[in-house]
Amino acid sequence: MKKTLILLMATLALSGCASRYVTTMSNGNQVTATTKPRLDRGYYFFKDAQGRNAYVPVGRVREIARGGTVRESNFSVPPAR
Repeated sequence: MKKTLILLMATLALSGCASRYVTTMSNGNQVTATTKPRLDRGYYFFKDAQGRNAYVPVGRVREIARGGTVRESNFSVPPAR
């Protein structure tokens, strides 16, 4: 019983570490990132939902929020340089 409880607690603790970030663009499109967007030289760099490196110019970002689910959009970001 103790082992089951410890295993359950460990699973819950680790699942909280897998955060997603929702980036809302100035045109209303939303992109889901699996890593926290990092600002560098006027661009936000992150890994998108498919695990690809991506970047977005600062001027196109309206909001970055920690979140879970987001509606799928047809918007795609260019791969990182």
